[in-house]
Amino acid sequence: MLSSSPYLLYSDGKGTIFEDTSLFAVGRSAWDAIPVPEDEWIELPEGGSLYELPGRRGIGIDVATGDMRLCEKGWAVAAFIPPAYTGTYLAAYETLPDAETPSTGCLLMFCEAVCVLVKDIKTEGVECT
Repeated sequence: MLSSSPYLLYSDGKGTIFEDTSLFAVGRSAWDAIPVPEDEWIELPEGGSLYELPGRRGIGIDVATGDMRLCEKGWAVAAFIPPAYTGTYLAAYETLPDAETPSTGCLLMFCEAVCVLVKDIKTEGVECT
């Protein structure tokens, strides 16, 4: 279980994932971006993976102001979770006008779980929900 809100993850578009320490991570439930309670995060299960969402900007809560805003540093990141798990929150993002969509030949996965990087003294890993 986490002791504080984790930071949003973003991708540089070249396969590297970073934390944006100016934004707390949020999840999406239906169309709403909402904070994820600390006790609802789990470690990324074996068989899970992270991927970027090109043409999409992650949504987070500004650490300084408490306002929701987009991460302008790179593409949104989501977690693919194995079939034995249920994702309760999706990755929160906004699609840019020129982003590929199913109608332009890009197939989106609808298992885009929200994910964050968790660091402590003993371990470093990714957690998702």
